[in-house]
Amino acid sequence: MVVPSVVGSDVLLAQQTLTDLNLQAALEYRSDDEVEENLIISQDIPAGQTVKEGRIITLYVSEGPAKKVVPDVLGLTLKEATLMINNRMLTVTTREVLDDTASPGTIVAQRPTAGSEVLPNSNVEVDISKGKEITMPNLLGLTLEQARAKLAENNLEIGKVSREESTSYAADLVIAQSTAAKSKIFEGNTIDLTLSDGPGTVASTARVSYTLPVTEEQYTVKIVVIDTKGSHEEYNATHNGGDSIVEDVPFYGKGTIQILLDDDVVYSKNVP
Repeated sequence: MVVPSVVGSDVLLAQQTLTDLNLQAALEYRSDDEVEENLIISQDIPAGQTVKEGRIITLYVSEGPAKKVVPDVLGLTLKEATLMINNRMLTVTTREVLDDTASPGTIVAQRPTAGSEVLPNSNVEVDISKGKEITMPNLLGLTLEQARAKLAENNLEIGKVSREESTSYAADLVIAQSTAAKSKIFEGNTIDLTLSDGPGTVASTARVSYTLPVTEEQYTVKIVVIDTKGSHEEYNATHNGGDSIVEDVPFYGKGTIQILLDDDVVYSKNVP
């Protein structure tokens, strides 16, 4: 009996071909990157050889490409995870998600799960933490070190620092930030800052008029200004009840002028 060639045939067809010639088929399955699943890769007795009827011919059947084990990438950065996944001949897609517990930029979920067996070039989808959403703090008027500390308190990073002339802020104070105060932002983001190169603010003046009540015989009167230079006292004197006060008060940029009687605020005005 001459052994036929069944290499490349479907496994069922190959079995039938041997059966029709009174030969038997024994099947062994193995992975193969080139031969499609369920096709014959090879046979142990080559075609054309003469054998007795009933001889067993071993057929090696393709299971298709060897499956790859999905690695565990939870807690890794995208760069680390991509390297591991690509090394298994798999691809990566990503999506960003909110996560209050994981560090920004780390993997918090993956599909398929670690340990799953998949075909080569299969895709692994990973979720990357955007971190916790927070409210951007106001850094205007702070020194660079104060701004750096405020960013660190909010788990934000300082980015590029540039300088510009400013007549609203004194030299070396923050005059601009890349993300506006009170905006929503994610922890781990980088904030660029602009510092004042001077010359700083030029004082403006505002006239303040106030008549003291007659409830008390005397009062300690203070005029305090809160502006781009901070809080500064511009007037401090003792007056009798019923006195009228008229003062030209300097202020820098924008701010608030307050009058205090015996340390209690009785007057407040925004300027300019």
